[in-house]
Amino acid sequence: MAGEKSHAVQVLRDAVEQCYDQDMRTQEVYEALDYLSTYRSKRSALVEFRQALDISHPEQRQLALRHYLKRIVREFES
Repeated sequence: MAGEKSHAVQVLRDAVEQCYDQDMRTQEVYEALDYLSTYRSKRSALVEFRQALDISHPEQRQLALRHYLKRIVREFES
């Protein structure tokens, strides 16, 4: 189970790295967010990550996604 969580987080990490040049609103990213949301009662960072995927400016999108990814990782480490 921990392997599945780490895979889902890695999918989000990859999305952050690729989102400047690519549209990362993919089924794989949304499935990772949905999967992680089943483990957390407090899902605000996951919701905000999903919303940040819609930011049109590439630099702002990447900055926002990095911020929310850090929160997601912190929540899963605690």
